[in-house]
Amino acid sequence: MWIYFGLNRVLFDSWLPVSAAAKGLRSGLLPSWRLLSSVVDPRTPFRVFSVGFPLLMMTVVGFLMVRGAIPVARSKMRVMLAGVTLFPLAYFAFLSVWSDWPVWDWYFYPVPLGGVASIALSVGGEGPLASRVRRVPLPVRVGGRWVFVSVTLAYVAIGAYRSLDPSVSKSLAALPKLVTFAAGHPGTLAMGDCAGLPAFLIERPVIQLEGLVGDNRMLEHIRRGDDLIEVMRTHGVAYYVTTAPKRSGRGYVAEEPAQSGSSSPRMRGTFGAPVLVIDSFYYVFEVPRGA
Repeated sequence: MWIYFGLNRVLFDSWLPVSAAAKGLRSGLLPSWRLLSSVVDPRTPFRVFSVGFPLLMMTVVGFLMVRGAIPVARSKMRVMLAGVTLFPLAYFAFLSVWSDWPVWDWYFYPVPLGGVASIALSVGGEGPLASRVRRVPLPVRVGGRWVFVSVTLAYVAIGAYRSLDPSVSKSLAALPKLVTFAAGHPGTLAMGDCAGLPAFLIERPVIQLEGLVGDNRMLEHIRRGDDLIEVMRTHGVAYYVTTAPKRSGRGYVAEEPAQSGSSSPRMRGTFGAPVLVIDSFYYVFEVPRGA
């Protein structure tokens, strides 16, 4: 772990990766409801079942451990299982204080292990709960586990398919037109949200305005809430591409990072009419030149 932090410090002049530092710019110490509500989004049944249910199970098991209904300290294995069970709860609690960005699916890596560990603690070893489980006939227990696993896998697979973000297919459909525009308009582009694939396909520099793959200079711009247009002028940007501008009179207002919450700083800029709107998804603005 110390090698990891040390390499970050030597190579990037920061203890944390730039992406983690960019998401940790919020003020205040109260947990972010925006982050916590994105962990189990009620609009996404897949998240509720595959993330919410295991987290609820871990919470109940943690409570029963405190009450003594599930003994822990009788073996090193059960102590380890207790740690694996409680880690996801501590992990998301820490994230909610650190950041107010929403979380995506790759944040849930500790949830499956925590769910399995909580089940192992509940039905294994000794204690009132384990004793009750052992009274159930063995065929019923085995059959019940297979049914539970089968239903869970089927539900997760169907839920994952149905919960695909519609904006992903929309961005993919609009992407070739954006690449064509970039090919015919020389100059540096800047983007915030959804910049990953366009930056890969556009064969020239793209400035990422969320700070996730930037440097400490970009983080300082965001931390101070600098004027978005001035920041882009500093970096020699000719065109700004965004997916979330807001109408303001005859023009548009854009903020970066657009995904951060209200307790995080943002850069803000006001633009005129876009030079191009692609499938009502990508809005392309020409960056005004300085006086």
